[in-house]
Amino acid sequence: MNNLPAEVLLNVFFQLTQFDLRQCQLTSKKWYMTATKTLYSKVETINDNQCRDFVNRLRASPKLGRYLKCLDAKDQFNGHHRYLIRLGKYRLLTAVSNYCPNITNIIAEIPDCAFWSQLHDEIIQGRMKNIQYLPEPFYHNSSTFYVRTSLLLRKSLKRLTVFDSGGLINQSDVYQKAHQPFIKDFLKLEELNIHSGIYQKITHLNTIIQDFRHLKSLSIYNLDNYLFSRSSVQEEPVISNILSCDIRGLECNWQLINSDNQLMYVMQMFPNLYHLKILCERLPIQSPSISAGVQVQFLHYISKIPKVNIQSITQADTSVDSLNLWEVIEEADM
Repeated sequence: MNNLPAEVLLNVFFQLTQFDLRQCQLTSKKWYMTATKTLYSKVETINDNQCRDFVNRLRASPKLGRYLKCLDAKDQFNGHHRYLIRLGKYRLLTAVSNYCPNITNIIAEIPDCAFWSQLHDEIIQGRMKNIQYLPEPFYHNSSTFYVRTSLLLRKSLKRLTVFDSGGLINQSDVYQKAHQPFIKDFLKLEELNIHSGIYQKITHLNTIIQDFRHLKSLSIYNLDNYLFSRSSVQEEPVISNILSCDIRGLECNWQLINSDNQLMYVMQMFPNLYHLKILCERLPIQSPSISAGVQVQFLHYISKIPKVNIQSITQADTSVDSLNLWEVIEEADM
């Protein structure tokens, strides 16, 4: 085993627990270096003690910081942990910024405005410029800070979340542009999440989808899902000469695709889906605006997708029974 290449050892060590990795560190010098690199490539800080220990370890051995790729801070940045404030200039985010130049992913549950403000300042000072994945912003209190921070990382960011309920981003003093030019600034984007109150059908996003044909995952959720009856109904654009894209993951509300035109668009635009998730108000899905022929085509379409998840909003754990799905298809074919 000691003669294995470092790349092979890394692949093996990534499957081990932290306890096992610490045991591997005691085996040989080669194993120590490889296990250490694996151990510190992703760090989880579940509580204040772990935050303190990790920061002290970085201060004592700064070279460990260069191994860090992903920091999973759980809920440490949601404003309830005063230890991070007491830590002063050596608080967690500052320590990561000072000692971890190769970090690409920060995971955090509902980070507060202080987190985004500090991260924004660190990036302005020339640190943490290689981040590819940011935490999901908490819509009500941090979306503006998230936009500011994201814009600084537009050359490296691979996942972007866009909020716009009645033009939140467009009316912001941060960026006086519409969604499309705003998103175009992100050169390496692979995952795009849109939470919007202005798009009622998926074809309204056709221009964005066409401009980002290299996307791997697309999520579209309408924030005004229950307000359609009270709001003006947009005309469905009919898209001709659809050029399919290679997006592998699609998530959306059922209201965005609940017509013949929209379902035909989905089937033609996304022929290579690996994962499809649809949220609806209730199960089973019913829509009088969808013809029987298109229903049959769509059932055949989703039957070929490896991972299909159709959930009720009121019952988040309720999914489509694949057996019933096949029975519906077989009955339709008879």
